[in-house]
Amino acid sequence: NISTDETGKVTKFKARITPKGFKQKHGVDFFEVFANTGKYKSLRAMLSIAAKTDMELRQLDVPQAFTQADLKETVYMEMPEGFAVPGMVCRLRKSLYGLKQAPRNWYLLVSSFITKELGFRACVSDPCLFHKRSKTGQLMLLFLFVDDMQVGFDKADETEYEKLHAALQRRFNITSRGESKFMLGM
Repeated sequence: NISTDETGKVTKFKARITPKGFKQKHGVDFFEVFANTGKYKSLRAMLSIAAKTDMELRQLDVPQAFTQADLKETVYMEMPEGFAVPGMVCRLRKSLYGLKQAPRNWYLLVSSFITKELGFRACVSDPCLFHKRSKTGQLMLLFLFVDDMQVGFDKADETEYEKLHAALQRRFNITSRGESKFMLGM
């Protein structure tokens, strides 16, 4: 994959190793596949609350999110062309894009961290919209859409946001995209 900037200049060459997930068999090398994904109506609600209460909005991205989750099942993969050693395969220890259970493994990992380590609670109507009260008593919101996050917080809670950002950075090596301007086409 080739990434370009707004002028069409090549900025990055990207390659991704993907297993042949279509060959996986239920009950053998995967069991559960369902993963929660943030709802657009929840994002719109969060943006409305942020606008009404003059929240700061920050956008975060998790590079190679799926590869951070452990793989519980035993899954083997042929080595890609050019790397193959005759008669050798590799056993996957981490989820990879293309595995049927990869989105679920990622969601379970990140949502557990957000609730247990960061102190947020998931909304009943959308388990990808998390909320908590800051130390100043203000509402903090975190919206998760696969590997993208939106965080909303009161200006008075900038320091608390920085600690949250640092914890996410340490755990998931997130990239900050700064102030939110555009997410999921909105």
